[in-house]
Amino acid sequence: MATAGGNTRVSNLLFGAATIRRCLGSVVSLLVANPAWSQIPLSIEELQVDHGVVKLDFGVTVGQVSQLVSELQWQVLDSGEQPVVYTKVVPRSVHSSMSSLSIRWGVAPGLEVNTSIIAGRQSVPVGVSGHSQSTHHIAQIGASYRLLSEGSWPALLVEASWDVLARDQRFSKQWQQPGDFRLGATLWRSLEPVVLSLTAGYQKQGNNKLGGVTIDTGDSVYVSPRINFAVNHRVTLIGGIGLHLQAASYGADQLLANREHSSSVLLGAGLVPGPRSTLFIYSNMSLGSRSSANVSVNWRYDF
Repeated sequence: MATAGGNTRVSNLLFGAATIRRCLGSVVSLLVANPAWSQIPLSIEELQVDHGVVKLDFGVTVGQVSQLVSELQWQVLDSGEQPVVYTKVVPRSVHSSMSSLSIRWGVAPGLEVNTSIIAGRQSVPVGVSGHSQSTHHIAQIGASYRLLSEGSWPALLVEASWDVLARDQRFSKQWQQPGDFRLGATLWRSLEPVVLSLTAGYQKQGNNKLGGVTIDTGDSVYVSPRINFAVNHRVTLIGGIGLHLQAASYGADQLLANREHSSSVLLGAGLVPGPRSTLFIYSNMSLGSRSSANVSVNWRYDF
């Protein structure tokens, strides 16, 4: 394309902000807490760190999701004028991986504080044989508090986390304050020989800038019921479903992605490989028209 008064340089960058939020949204963890009966499922024990205990938590998740992705395209003029921005929605198969390292500390009865470093990578096909790859890193702090212990009423735990710093190579090589935070609550009830739980949460997404364009990737909410069954003191079986609602995404006053809802089924197991270690393996698969799946491995060690 040519324009009067100078050459035209056309940039076509894949818009991945909404995509990675939606991928991560499909990997929502369903956590529950400590019931009153004798054999406690491992997933229940690991919801919150006991008073005075420090725990190291390392996790890895890999997955793929097939979905419609918005490509943010713009035309930049050598004359320095504002870029002309437009969008195009195309089907893409997104490959993603994420690893996290957390330190959790039980500072008081029923109160945990934690800090995490999260690293992720995303690969999206571009054109006939190309791929667009991006990485992101997040420094996060969080806390959880047990408001109610199980008795006549179900137990209740509330939690919050905040992304203190983040670096996403699609937007900037510098560490920035993204403004993302999450609020959640979990109810659980023991009905021997199982423990039932219900988790609900809200995630506020901060805005990003891409090529001088402000990207609003949209907030999200989720609801996740789960069943935890202790086979014995070393093995726990876990099953649940997840319901996720993602708000619409906008950029340059244009709609990048419509509001969407998704559902998934989770199957997993908890194991005790050693006296201070706990290992969890999860498989998460989507339900409905959108095809996605991921596998997570999480290892926890008590100091």
